[in-house]
Amino acid sequence: MRGDDGVGMDEGTLRLLNNNLMNGADGEMFGIGLRNVNERIRMHYGSAFGLRVYSELGRGTRVILRIDDLSTARVEE
Repeated sequence: MRGDDGVGMDEGTLRLLNNNLMNGADGEMFGIGLRNVNERIRMHYGSAFGLRVYSELGRGTRVILRIDDLSTARVEE
């Protein structure tokens, strides 16, 4: 079964989205939901983990979620 990947996004939009995810870049509010999820993941698992978006205009978009092995995670209660 293949999901709906949409139409993808151009390189400039993709770069802006990933910069917002990785650096918490100020300025244009773009990808706020993804940014919030990414910040929470990084807060719990460390800066090496989180979301990364890959996209190709006309082909679709993929979001990769990278988290630590849950048995060794440093999740705070």
